[in-house]
Amino acid sequence: MLNLSTVSTLLGAAFGLRFGVFILVPVMALELGIVAVNGFAIGESAGRLAIVMSLVATSVQLGYLGGSIVGFLGDRASMPTSARMSGSV
Repeated sequence: MLNLSTVSTLLGAAFGLRFGVFILVPVMALELGIVAVNGFAIGESAGRLAIVMSLVATSVQLGYLGGSIVGFLGDRASMPTSARMSGSV
């Protein structure tokens, strides 16, 4: 389960660096579909499957948030000093 949450977090961070917030809907749908099919295939209980699916959804959202923050701070750091001081972003 730790590997799954780590991969979800990194995937969310990668999408957070590049795309807008609307990319979360298809990414989460794809990830949750894969987790559900895998859970049914190996015979997990419904309660455990619900916990794993919520962990995946939370991980991808937190990863997206972290990636978008890093992307924002990276854009701010690459701006010339005069542009940052004048207030024009």
